[in-house]
Order: sequence, then structure tokens, then C-alpha cells
Amino acid sequence: MNGPISGGITEGSGYYGLAAIYLFSRRGASGFRDFSMAKQCAYRTLSWFMIGTSFGKAVNITDSNKNGSRQMINLNRRIHQNLQTQNLIKSMQHHLVTR
Repeated sequence: MNGPISGGITEGSGYYGLAAIYLFSRRGASGFRDFSMAKQCAYRTLSWFMIGTSFGKAVNITDSNKNGSRQMINLNRRIHQNLQTQNLIKSMQHHLVTR
């Protein structure tokens, strides 16, 4: 699905949310896989996730500003998609020729 929401700046920010849940649940944890603090209150865990996701979006926005303007990012994305399409067509042609 290639819409205005998918990909781009929001891509990968959920990993920061999961990392935030893990880091904030470490206080009082008895071991590496102890998530008892995260299981106590769903609202607090959701808040941790949203804090991490917000931080991830801020990091992604900062990175996108380093990479160039929005037009250059879209141009690079379209070039990448065109290269993927060309590779798919080449592999399909090779498959049809060898059959």
C-alpha cells in the first residue's frame, strides 16, 4: 500500500516505541525477560510506547532534513521503485525465456 501515510518519515518509529517499553520496564525487573512492570498498567505502557514513537519520529524527521528536501526524497524513492520494477521485469523475462 503506497499512500500518504505508509513509508516515509513514520516508517520505523514503532521500533523506538517498543524499545521505550523495554527500557522503561527495566526498573524493578528481576531478569532480562521480565515485563511485569509493563503488564501492571496498560495506560502507562501505552504512554511509554507513545513517548518512544514520538522520539522516533523526531529522529526520522531530523534524518530526512539531513538527506535533502522533500522533493529529493520523493525522487529517490521513485528511482528506487523503478529499479525494483526493472529487476522484476528482467527476472520475469528470464523465466519466460528459460521455460
